[in-house]
Order: sequence, then C-alpha cells, then structure tokens
Amino acid sequence: MRRVALLVAVALVILVSCANPASAHGAGEADATSYVTTVDEISPGLTGVQVRVVEADDGLELRNDGPEVIVLGYRDEPYLRVGPDGAFENRLSPTVAANRRHEHGPDSVAGADPAAAAPEWRKISGRPVVRWHDHRTHWEGPNPPGVEARPGERQVVQPPWRIGLRRGPETATLSGQLTWVPGPSPAPWLALAAAAFLGFAAIGLLRRWGPPLAVALSLLLGVDLLHAGAAGFASADGLGGLVRVVGGSFYSIVGWVLAGVAVRLLAKARVDGLYAGVFAGLSIGVFGGLLDLPTLSRSSASFALPLDVARACIALAAGGGFGAAAACLLVIRRTPEARRVVGGPGQGTGDRAGDGSADRRRRQPVGADGA
Repeated sequence: MRRVALLVAVALVILVSCANPASAHGAGEADATSYVTTVDEISPGLTGVQVRVVEADDGLELRNDGPEVIVLGYRDEPYLRVGPDGAFENRLSPTVAANRRHEHGPDSVAGADPAAAAPEWRKISGRPVVRWHDHRTHWEGPNPPGVEARPGERQVVQPPWRIGLRRGPETATLSGQLTWVPGPSPAPWLALAAAAFLGFAAIGLLRRWGPPLAVALSLLLGVDLLHAGAAGFASADGLGGLVRVVGGSFYSIVGWVLAGVAVRLLAKARVDGLYAGVFAGLSIGVFGGLLDLPTLSRSSASFALPLDVARACIALAAGGGFGAAAACLLVIRRTPEARRVVGGPGQGTGDRAGDGSADRRRRQPVGADGA
C-alpha cells in the first residue's frame, strides 16, 4: 500500500503544480467575477454598429454591418478597424501591445507615441466582427472602498466607461457602466460537492465494484465535457468554440482519456482500471472542480448555459472526482490482486477482482531440496 500511496501523492503534486486558471476549461476563459459590465449607448449612433459584452464581462464584441469603423485605443490611437472587408488591428498601436502583455490600460503605454507612424493594419478576421479585451470596461485590482464596506449591496463602482469610435470624419463614443453585483451563497453547491464525494466514495465499499465505478466515471466524464464545452462555446462560435475547448483544456484532456480507459477496464472488472480511475478522478476533481470553485459565489462567468448549470458541474466534478479516486483507492487497499499491479515482481496487470471472487494465488511450500 505504500507504493500506492506514493503513486497518488506524486499524481497530486503534478496536478496541483500544473493547476492554474489558464489551464482550466476553455482557452482564454475569463475568471468568474461579481463585477458586471453593461453597454449603454453609442452617441451619436452609428448605423449598422452593434456592441455587446462577452466572456464574463472580460471583453467586448463589435459587429459593423455598415461603412468601416475604427475603434480608438487607450491613447485615442487607431486600434481596431472593422467593416465590409473584415477586421484589422493596428500593429503599431500601443493598446495591442498592452493587451497582449496583460498590462493595465493607458498607464502601461504612457511612453508610447501613437502619432509617431501611420497605422499598420493586419487582418485578423474576414468577418465584420471583432472581439477584444479592454481594460477600460472592467475592474482590476483590490475591491474599491464601497464594495469592501458593503459587499452585499449592488452598486456602481466607477463613473461610466467610454471608448472612442470613428467613421470617416465622424466621431462617436461607446459608453457603459460597471456594477458590483453580489454573488450567491456557495453553501448549496458545496453541500452538493460533499454529497457527491460521499456517494462516489461509497462505491469503493461494494463487493461488486467494477461496473458501478465504470458508471460513476462515465457520469463524471459527461459532466466535465459539458462544463468544458459550455465554457469554450461561450467565448467563440462554431469551430472557434471547439478550438477553444481543445486548446484550453490540455490537462483536462489527459483526465478525459484516462477516464475513458478506466471506464473500459472497470466495466470488465479489471483491477488495472482502478489506477486509471484514481488519476482520472483527481484530474477531473482539480481541473473541472477546484480551479473553478470561485464560480460558486460569483454573479458572472463565461458560460454558454445558465450559470447554475456551471455551478452544478463544478460541484459534481470536485466532489465526484475526488470521491471516485477515493473509491478506487478503497478497492485497491482491500484487493491483493490490485496491489500486485504495482507490488510484487512478476505479477500480471490483468487480474479480475471486481466480482469479489478473485483467484487467490497460493504459495507452494518449498522442499528441503529447494524444489
């Protein structure tokens, strides 16, 4: 059992060391937040231009079905160009550089001179639609005093934000509000996670554990795929959403593959499936659950389905993932055939023990002549 414990400890260290929000579901998935951004108006109005908030208030999307429009950057320099020919970004815009470095708005480009050169446009899309992250539209840093003093109260946290737009000689202003919206209590979802942990772990006490564990891991796999898909497609449509799911779920994909292997082996009551089950459960528990726990108490997150669905997926992944890993460990502990997979030399890895009638190999007595 020491080798099993060491194996699990190593797995936990690897998973936790790799765990960060950027490696969770959906490439570019924004962190859950309780700051809600809204678009008020474009003044004066620009025909064919529509703007909406996307990615959990982390970005804006502008669609232009009219003549070309230029979005101005942090220093009022040409930043984005959107029109019938598609979407373009100005490679010389200091706003482009600041956003790529995840720096904080106009202060990060204070030394740049936007008038030093003519715009150098690079095409980024063939559609008249562009999405971008804009530091002017969301809150960064510690909570403002009002939120610290009254966290349970809905409140506007800063004056209206403004972004300049230009169409030929005509100028306009896109404006909106940033509001603190208190999130829900996480208690019901934590209770669901605890119930899932106990329910999944209890499977390890069953005499016939193989098929029930296979069903449990199949359920977890489905929940985590739903979570990843809804997160990815909230950030992009069609093929772009699929790319975000795959590109932003690298570590989760490893867990999904292991879960598939475990389901196949455990359905046949193969003890080697227990080890795949441990790793799959830990992976889903960490990347599908623990990393997204803040969503349980936030009012906004990047998710294509109702946010309560995301919270349920997170609770089930966290509780069920660790519960499934615990169930597999319980079976390994009481099943000699499972311990021999990483134990004594010369032992096979294909023993069947899930039906409770495992073949117990008996040592033959050694005679005086060593035969």
